[in-house]
Amino acid sequence: MKTTCVAVAIAVLATGCTGSARPVSNASPHPRSTAAREVLLGFGSSVGEGADVEGTRLVRLDPVSLRPLIFSTLRLGDTTTGHVSSPDHNSLALGTMNARQIVVVDLVGYRVAARYTVARPASFGWPPGVFAVAWPRADRLVAYTEPFAAHVAYPARLVVIDPAAHRVVRTEPLGGSVVTTAALPGNRTGFLVAAVDRARPARLVIVEPDGRSRSVTLPDTAAGPSDAPAVAVVGEDAYVVGDSDRVAVVDPASGRVAYHAVAGLLTDRVADGPPVEPGSGGIMSADYRSAGSLGPGLLAVGGYQVRPARHATENQSTVLSEQIVDTKTWAVRRTLHGVVDVVAGHGLYYCWVGTALFRPSVLVALRPDGTVAFRRTTPDAGWQISAGRLFETRGDAGDFELDPLTGRVLHQVSLPVGDPVDLLPWTAPAA
Repeated sequence: MKTTCVAVAIAVLATGCTGSARPVSNASPHPRSTAAREVLLGFGSSVGEGADVEGTRLVRLDPVSLRPLIFSTLRLGDTTTGHVSSPDHNSLALGTMNARQIVVVDLVGYRVAARYTVARPASFGWPPGVFAVAWPRADRLVAYTEPFAAHVAYPARLVVIDPAAHRVVRTEPLGGSVVTTAALPGNRTGFLVAAVDRARPARLVIVEPDGRSRSVTLPDTAAGPSDAPAVAVVGEDAYVVGDSDRVAVVDPASGRVAYHAVAGLLTDRVADGPPVEPGSGGIMSADYRSAGSLGPGLLAVGGYQVRPARHATENQSTVLSEQIVDTKTWAVRRTLHGVVDVVAGHGLYYCWVGTALFRPSVLVALRPDGTVAFRRTTPDAGWQISAGRLFETRGDAGDFELDPLTGRVLHQVSLPVGDPVDLLPWTAPAA
């Protein structure tokens, strides 16, 4: 989801555009051992191809210290926007923020294997952002491109690439701005789309593994420049949470939509400090939601809202405490007061407790029965989970890996530059 924090620039693609693909390296692959081996990859920052562009570098990491191994850096040339793995897990596709490209990395040969230009240059403002979303088949890579500007939403375009044939096979308008994306059952991809001018019914655009798409309208879920619903997949269905107590359930196979009311949904609010003078966005009335799966039949729902305050001269932000919803009974099973995010892992619920929006001060790990497994209260610290590992960052005091079951400090580490931490375990194939 475009949360626990995200955002997004100017592209008009000709339908049926073939794009461009060019192999960029004939470098010999690194020697491989005769047996499969585990590799840990990370992403850091480097100087990009342009003098004023900060790029992304892929690095092999020591699995314990997380320090980059010597001669392990692969520069990708631009700031990337996330990544998806190929079906055989031996390649990565990454979007870019400036180059208007999808970059494909061959992990076996550890080289940039291809670049696909999928957007035209911007006529104004920043370059269009390109986002790799899914790689459902060897011959189908799903992405989108979207213009970006502060406080303005622009329509996005779907891009379908055939990496085997080295060409863009299809582009089409998505009919709005992408709020978030989701991996759907059946190897499908979902795009939650909002209108760019004002709040209108949200749409879930479902892309089949072959690249064909269809749109499902959610009549009772508003989405627009200041209304960002959230989507999560639980079991075989997609759940969309908007600004009301009604949750939309979409069957990705048939496109059928059903709504369920949840009494007391998102009613626990925590003020995020006093009202403040508006920034460049002006006086706001905005609703943003988050949603995630906590396992079979359980949905985590949260978010925040902004409202005019003090006679519409200032803005007041409010955190919506995370709630655990039982999707069988459509009841709130538990409200986590003041929790701004909750993630399931290792049989626990990791809860970020904050006194101000996006500034959590306490990490609490709960067992499914609600009892506390451990609590961390570390001044000026933050916590992140990546590749199933729990990390605590203490600014100048350093970074530490914690035991995810007890919260005990295991050892100090050197986290790759980036926020959030993005670690990619990969098994190199046998020779």
